[in-house]
Amino acid sequence: MIDSKICFVAKSPSYHLGDIRLLKLTSYQQLEHLYDVIVFPTKGQRPHPNEITGSDLDGDKYLICWDYDLIPKQTNKPMNYNSTSKVKESEFITRKEMISYFANAQKTNQSGIIDNYFNYWANLLGVNSTQCRRLAELFSKAVDAPKTGRKISNSSSIETTKKRRRTTTTDK
Repeated sequence: MIDSKICFVAKSPSYHLGDIRLLKLTSYQQLEHLYDVIVFPTKGQRPHPNEITGSDLDGDKYLICWDYDLIPKQTNKPMNYNSTSKVKESEFITRKEMISYFANAQKTNQSGIIDNYFNYWANLLGVNSTQCRRLAELFSKAVDAPKTGRKISNSSSIETTKKRRRTTTTDK
């Protein structure tokens, strides 16, 4: 029985230390027919899925672990993942609008670049470094860009990270 055990819940990709949440497992007889799922509470200051990489429960897969040896001894405050704006939705979407939307999303997607820089800095300075925290925020914005309409281009934050990377690698 896993009732009242502490577990950690995470999802991938995850770039912020606060994305790993410690939660208490509770079993409910009414839900015992469900398996391979997690049912999050609906009460509280902030939904747990939002605390975990800003999830909006659109098919996300979570890692749930209650092995005591793997549970972190401390947690970090979750990042604020609240989007500031949403894309204006129209009732009817034409085929041309759909093609344009997806082509533009692919052209402006910066997630891969941000991921590469995050991994570089995480290996060099650790995931709690200023560079990684800044890139975690950028990654969250990049993932939400198609939903919010905000574009994440080769912004000054990514450019600054590149310059610091070049300086750091040439100094060795």
